[in-house]
Amino acid sequence: MTDMKRYVWLMLGDCRERLEELEDGSVAAFVCDPPYDLTQSSGKGFMGKEWDATGIAFDVKFWDLVKSKLRPDGIIKAFGGTRTFHKMVRAVKQAQFEDVRLEAWVYGCLDESSEILTEMGWKLGTQVQQGERVMCWDPNTEVLTLMPVEEKTLAPFDGEMVCFVNDNTDQMLTPNHRVYKRSRIRQVQDGIRVAFFEPSWSVVEAAEINRWNPINLPLSGYHEGPGLDETPHYAELLAWIWTEGGFDQIGNGVRIYQSTRVGGEGHEHVDMIDTLLKRLVPGHKHYTRERSYRGRPYVEHTWFFTGDVADRVRKDLPNKHPTYDLLWRMTLEEKDVFMWTALCGDGSEVNKQFYQKDPADREWYQTLVHMMGWQARINDKKNCVSLHENPQTQLQRRHLTKHDRQRYVGNVWCVRVPTGAFVARRNGRIFITGNSGFPKSTNISKRIDKQAGATREVIGHKRGVGGDNLNDLVRGKKHVRKTTDEGGKGVGAYGTGAKQVAVDVPITVPATELAKLWDGYGTALKPAWEPVVVGRKPS
Repeated sequence: MTDMKRYVWLMLGDCRERLEELEDGSVAAFVCDPPYDLTQSSGKGFMGKEWDATGIAFDVKFWDLVKSKLRPDGIIKAFGGTRTFHKMVRAVKQAQFEDVRLEAWVYGCLDESSEILTEMGWKLGTQVQQGERVMCWDPNTEVLTLMPVEEKTLAPFDGEMVCFVNDNTDQMLTPNHRVYKRSRIRQVQDGIRVAFFEPSWSVVEAAEINRWNPINLPLSGYHEGPGLDETPHYAELLAWIWTEGGFDQIGNGVRIYQSTRVGGEGHEHVDMIDTLLKRLVPGHKHYTRERSYRGRPYVEHTWFFTGDVADRVRKDLPNKHPTYDLLWRMTLEEKDVFMWTALCGDGSEVNKQFYQKDPADREWYQTLVHMMGWQARINDKKNCVSLHENPQTQLQRRHLTKHDRQRYVGNVWCVRVPTGAFVARRNGRIFITGNSGFPKSTNISKRIDKQAGATREVIGHKRGVGGDNLNDLVRGKKHVRKTTDEGGKGVGAYGTGAKQVAVDVPITVPATELAKLWDGYGTALKPAWEPVVVGRKPS
């Protein structure tokens, strides 16, 4: 056909009447979305609409009519409701369609090896339940909050997954999964070409991310708990006991151990512990004895206490292991004190390396770090957790193109949460990922013009909202975190401090004939699990 207007035409009316006008055996495929017929007690369908109570999707005569218009081996694909699609399957089979099976539209998912951070700790996403509280991330403030899962999606998948992999993250996502990112932007300012990253997080489908320009992906946020005590000293005590302490097998006695070399190092930590216990546990015991190791003399210090503080410590560190309940209760300041004190006890403050033999404790410590705007990687061979003071990671071209796509056959899952994003983990690497929520619609007309290399005419502008002032960004001003509001009161969770400003968004018109034909069409689909009944007309 040379006349582009003949590619598509509309036939308005009752489909049963208009189908009769078509020639038998003239149609290759029928793709339709008939009423789901969610009949209520009133006798009317969904939300009281009469059109949803016709029963057409379950009418064998209707599917007989469809089959008569299909060519041999012609295909039908009919969307259905989760509560009524089985009735449509029965009608399609009674109309003697062959190879009747079920497909599904699932919006935005992760592979079955990916985990999600719940109130009780890490759990495979395939096992999380609706209503269960999980750690959610707010892209506007980067605040982390435990919130209930509003909806869970779990479905089989067979196809290509999008992969984002570097030393800090490992993500395998369906192409339509929602990803929060900050892309690098290049612009000319005052005759100088400058490059900078988006000032705020934007969301895009995984498959639409540009593979040739660096992007930043979020890995952590800021969680503010109600607090363990009025001061962070108790959190410091717990960290010392976790790394350098022990519990008596009889009674409720608690001990802390530390050594100093004669005339050498170790005195600073001894002084820290001694000052802390004098403040929190008056009446504790402090013992010292001289010892030697390989001919080198040192002094062994032991602090011992019992009573109410000991009972409290044993409760917060059952069997001398920290719990996720403890993590959620700590304030940001207490988390910070706990993290650094643990490094003093079993690590290196200079190299930011924490050593712990218990794998569950290493995972807990890694999670702690990601709850306070840092990131951490676990090295199981060295029983080590390495810390990095950066809440995001950068994927460069070599990362984006090396692990572009991977074939995957298995279950995929996702959850819907109020903030739009949640904390996940794959292969031991923690990251932030998007909801299974409303997608950003792709303007088909604009996409056609872009592929054709055509320039669209700007006919006007509309007002929108953007991030920090562009001139401030390109001149190298840093993205400052604010810790207080206008009244001087601490906000605790460290908002991004980005100022929202009005920006002009251009309004364009299609440039090519094909783009004009598809002007106004988009790709946004309902973010739900929708079964699709598939059938084939016999040869």
